[in-house]
Amino acid sequence: MGTREEGRVTALERAIAERTPLPGLATTSPLHGLRRRSVGSWDVVAQSVAAVAPAGVVLVSPASLGQTAGSFAFLDLAVTVVIIVLLAATISVFARRMASTGSLYTFVSRGLGPTLGIIAGTALALGYAAIAISTLVGASRRTVGLIGRATGDAPPTWILPVVIAVFAILIGSVIVCGLRPSTRIMLVIEIAAVATILALSIVVFISTGWNVGALVPDVSEPFSVSTVLSGVGIALIAFVGFESGTALGPESKRPLATIPRALMWTVIAVGVVYLVGAAAQISGDAAIEGSGAEGELPLARLVESAGFAGAAPLIDLIIALSFLACSLATTTALVRLCFALSREGLLPDVFGRTSMRFGTPAPGAVILTTGVAAVPLVWIVVSGSADGIRSFTTPSAIVGYVGAYVLVCIATPVFLVKIGEFTWRAALPAILAGTALGAALVHDVATKMTTDATGAVIGLAIAIVTATICLVRVRRRPELRAHLGLYDSPVASDSIGGVPAAPKK
Repeated sequence: MGTREEGRVTALERAIAERTPLPGLATTSPLHGLRRRSVGSWDVVAQSVAAVAPAGVVLVSPASLGQTAGSFAFLDLAVTVVIIVLLAATISVFARRMASTGSLYTFVSRGLGPTLGIIAGTALALGYAAIAISTLVGASRRTVGLIGRATGDAPPTWILPVVIAVFAILIGSVIVCGLRPSTRIMLVIEIAAVATILALSIVVFISTGWNVGALVPDVSEPFSVSTVLSGVGIALIAFVGFESGTALGPESKRPLATIPRALMWTVIAVGVVYLVGAAAQISGDAAIEGSGAEGELPLARLVESAGFAGAAPLIDLIIALSFLACSLATTTALVRLCFALSREGLLPDVFGRTSMRFGTPAPGAVILTTGVAAVPLVWIVVSGSADGIRSFTTPSAIVGYVGAYVLVCIATPVFLVKIGEFTWRAALPAILAGTALGAALVHDVATKMTTDATGAVIGLAIAIVTATICLVRVRRRPELRAHLGLYDSPVASDSIGGVPAAPKK
């Protein structure tokens, strides 16, 4: 045994000493230009958590879930957490085997082929853009509200467009300057925001005597699958974007281990925060008559009712920062996705160019950040206010994200069969998550079509037109098919042997 171990050590030492280049390794990655292996696990977690915006969601969304699901709100949220954990396990099947800035687009392309891959990529891009726009506007409006509180006067109407433009410039600049400063900013913001949310939730629990009886569904209420699907549909919007950390795969250290671990950490941590925040909201509503029945700051009113006056400005600030970090994270993911699509020939070359100084897709970042800001600015010019924009961005986000999630769930067992590694243990999470997400998506779209179909129709139309353009481009240039679904691969400089020496003339 000792001789065998000594032989291994000797072989390793000899390989290090000789540094013989390995044949067959390319000198550059298909995703060259990015700073490969430059960020760690916490950076990926920060990206994923910020894209979810847990603090903003906890402070704004529980009232909507309660109004839809009634006493089943907490149960619906718990069911959604389970679905998202299954989805994270599904995405990890791919993330353990390949790293790409294309995220779910690359995974679906590898599992189901280029046509469905393009549809998934288009849907994901729609989701990223919709959330980036919505949270940019949300952060700006909260900031304007804080300015009004500080001055004691209603801010002039031109303040909101100015704040949107300033935030967009900030987001674009941070993305251009590199992942590390971007993710560190997001990490600090979200840690502070989540810590504050948990503290406020504990304050509410203490004030209500830790009343958790309200979390149990009231069996006297009418129960239906439709009600559960409606609740899950609302709760899903709280989790979309968690997969965006996969877009940092080529730039992260040990991506095949880091990305799956970061995804699971994110959904579990965020799920716990949501369950605690929602439990505090439901418990407080049951104990304090009238609290959280209307308006956008139910938890703030509950905290003030518990004796902490003036909590609203603090919570407005937390929401503004959380939404700003979310807009930064989703725009970052959108830039990385478009980078992959450009390298594969589906988008103009400008989106695939990188800055030599920063190692980022700087031209694409500038263009896409400008586009994200332009949508609300034009909306405000045309309509005179930012009211109503979420009626378009929220349905677009649901259609885009959940559509991509369903496709990656379908792609997973097919991919496992293709590579000869299919097992029911690996495929079952995809089957369960895909079935649940598909049912929620169909129910949500059907509901929107019978109530306010405008937002859902516009989102679907944008996705269909974009996907059609890409598919036509592939049909006209069949050679592009061989490039679709590119992912990062080891290069000569990654090996002990390094890059082969140039032949002597």
